[in-house]
Amino acid sequence: MTRMNFLKTKNYMKPISLFFMKSTLTTILFMLIALTSISQYEEHVNYHITVVDGMSKAEEGTFQLTITPKYNPVFTDDLLYFIEAQRDENKDVRISLMDCAELFIPSREKVNSPSFVALDLYSH
Repeated sequence: MTRMNFLKTKNYMKPISLFFMKSTLTTILFMLIALTSISQYEEHVNYHITVVDGMSKAEEGTFQLTITPKYNPVFTDDLLYFIEAQRDENKDVRISLMDCAELFIPSREKVNSPSFVALDLYSH
């Protein structure tokens, strides 16, 4: 290969390798951001319950979630069992599920009262 051909080849390789370097760095950055977001969400959940036969589930309107507006957490049906397990006879209960979500559980006495008004599922 003559010196002139080598120089021409080198000039063509520079834009291609720069493109691959930028796309690789962008991909790595995206993956790091995604993994950081997932790990931050998972470490804040602080409730767990083992569901067994015969456990009662909370009915819609008998509890309320207060969620910070910029978040949209996802909860499983296990939360309904957890709510009933945490419900007190006479006292209202507030539980922080994660930094962006709080759970309000009115007492059984209040829920069973004829004057009880169903709660909206979410409050901001």
